[in-house]
Amino acid sequence: MKYLKYSFGVLVLVLAIFGIYLWLYPLVLEKRFEFYIEERAGELYNSLTVEKRISQLFHIAIPGKAYGPKIEKILHDWQPGGLILFGANLGSREEIETLTQKLQEHALTSTGIPYFISTDQEGGGVRRVVLHEIDFPSAVALGQIGDPKLCEAIGFMTSYTLWELGINLFFAPVLDINSNPYNPVIGPRSFGSSLDQVLRCALPFERSARQGGALPVVKHFPGHGDTYQDSHWELPRVYKSWEELTNFELIPFLGAIEGGAEALMSAHILYPKIDAENPATISREIIGKKLRQDIGYSGLIFTDALEMKAISLYASKKNVAEAAIKAGIDILLLTSYGSYANALRQQLKRALKEGMIEPDLVAKAVQKQIRTKLRHAPSMFFDFAPDYVKDYLELREKKRLKTKLSWLNVFPQLPQEAASRAIRSLGRPFRRMSSPPSPLTVAVENHLMRQELEAYLGKDALFISKGQDLKSGTNIVIADSFYQKDLEKLYFWAMRYEKTQFFILHYGSPYLKFPKKENMSFLLSLSPNRESLRSLAHCLWGEGEIPSLELFLPQ
Repeated sequence: MKYLKYSFGVLVLVLAIFGIYLWLYPLVLEKRFEFYIEERAGELYNSLTVEKRISQLFHIAIPGKAYGPKIEKILHDWQPGGLILFGANLGSREEIETLTQKLQEHALTSTGIPYFISTDQEGGGVRRVVLHEIDFPSAVALGQIGDPKLCEAIGFMTSYTLWELGINLFFAPVLDINSNPYNPVIGPRSFGSSLDQVLRCALPFERSARQGGALPVVKHFPGHGDTYQDSHWELPRVYKSWEELTNFELIPFLGAIEGGAEALMSAHILYPKIDAENPATISREIIGKKLRQDIGYSGLIFTDALEMKAISLYASKKNVAEAAIKAGIDILLLTSYGSYANALRQQLKRALKEGMIEPDLVAKAVQKQIRTKLRHAPSMFFDFAPDYVKDYLELREKKRLKTKLSWLNVFPQLPQEAASRAIRSLGRPFRRMSSPPSPLTVAVENHLMRQELEAYLGKDALFISKGQDLKSGTNIVIADSFYQKDLEKLYFWAMRYEKTQFFILHYGSPYLKFPKKENMSFLLSLSPNRESLRSLAHCLWGEGEIPSLELFLPQ
C-alpha cells in the first residue's frame, strides 16, 4: 500500500511538471523568438545604406494585379518599406496570393527585409478585398448591433483572411466618433455617433484582429469625427483644446493604446488651440509631445496618405516628409510612386544630408518598422532561422487556426449574421409583414436586390422603373435608394401618390437627409456590400420587429 501511495505521488508530480512545461513552453518560445527578432532586425538595419534606410520609411502603391517588369522596376528604384494595395491590384484569391508571394520574394532577395503589404479593409463601402468570408458590413452597422463578441469575431476573421492572402497589415478600425452628422468623410466608417458605440465595438475588433496575423492600424489620431471638411480635398480645422479631446475624441485611442495597439494612423487636421501652424501629422506638439511623451505610445505611427490635399498643400511651403519624421512619425504613406512621391523622398534625403534632421530619428523609425515587419513576415524569411524560431511560428499558426475554428463554431454564417442583424428602421421600430402583400409593385434598381426580389416574389409582383406611373389602386411600392438624389426623387414620387405606401430599402449612408412623409418608411442596411444587400431585399417580411436606428442624424 505504501508503495502504491509513493507511486501515485510520483505520477502526480510528473504530471504536474509536464503540465507546467506545456504551459511554459509557448511562453519560452515566444521570448526566444523576440530575442531573435531583435538580433535579426539589427543585422538587417546595419546592412542598409543610408539611402535605403530613407526609402524604408516610405510605403508606396504599385500598378496592376500581376507582378511583372513594371512593378519590378518600381521596387528596384524605390526599395520601399511597404506597399499599399487597392482594388485595381486585387483580383481573385489566387491572383492576390500570387502577387503578394512575388512581392515578398523580391523583398527577400533585394534587402532581406519583408514588406508590409497593406490595404484598406474597414468593411462596408471601404473594403478592397472582396471575398465572401470577409464580406462584412460597415463599422456603423456593427455599432448598431452593439455585440462585442460579433465585433471580435469579425476583427479576427478579417485579419486572418488577409494574412492567408499575404496581406500582413490593414488600415482599420476607425476609432473616430462621428459626433458631427454633417461630417463628409467619416460617416458610416465610424462605429457610431456616440462614445459608447465606438468603445463597445471598435476596441474588441482591434484587439481580436491583432491575433489574426495581419496587423490592424487604428485611425485617425487624435480624432476625425467632428469635422465639416474632407481632408482628401482640403484642410479640416477642429477648434478644440487638448483637454476637450481627452474627454471625448481621444478616449477610444487611449483605450486601444492601453490594450496594446501596435499601430496608429495620424489625421491631416489642424487643431489651432493645440498647434496653430501644423496639422496633426506634422505637429511635434501633437505627435511628439502629446502622443509619444505624455501618453507614452511607443508603437508604429503611419501618416494618412500624403497625396491628400490637406497635407500636400503644405508640400510647397514645408518639407512635409521631414516635418513628419521630426514630429515622431515612423512611416510615410503614399498612394502613388511617381513624381510627387519621389520629390518627398529627395526632400528627406536632402534634409538628412544637410543636418536638418537627426540621423537617430531615422534610425529609430526604421529599426522599429523592421522589428514589427519581422513579427508579421511570411515563413520564407525564416528559412535559415534556428529551429526554435520555426517551432514558434508553427505553434503560432496552429493557435490562429484553432481560434478561427472556434469563432466559426460560434458564428458559422458570420457575414450573413452580421448583415441581417444590422438592418435598421428610420424612426420607430418596424413591424415586419408576415408575408408579401399582393398586388405588390417593386421599383428596385440595384441589380443584386432586384434579382433577390424577383426570385422570391416571382409573378406576385409588378417590377417597374422609378418614377413610372403607378397603376390605379396601387397600395404598396418597394423602392431602393443610395444617393441623396435617389431620396429626393422618391420624395416627389410619394408626393404624387399620397395614398400609396412607399417602403424604401436604403443601402447608402445613414447620414443623408431623409424625407419626412407619412407614406414613406425607410429600412436601412447601413452598408452596400453583397450580404447586406441580400438581407435588405428580404427584410420586410418575417417575424418580429426591425429595431430603430440610433445615431445623431442631420436635421
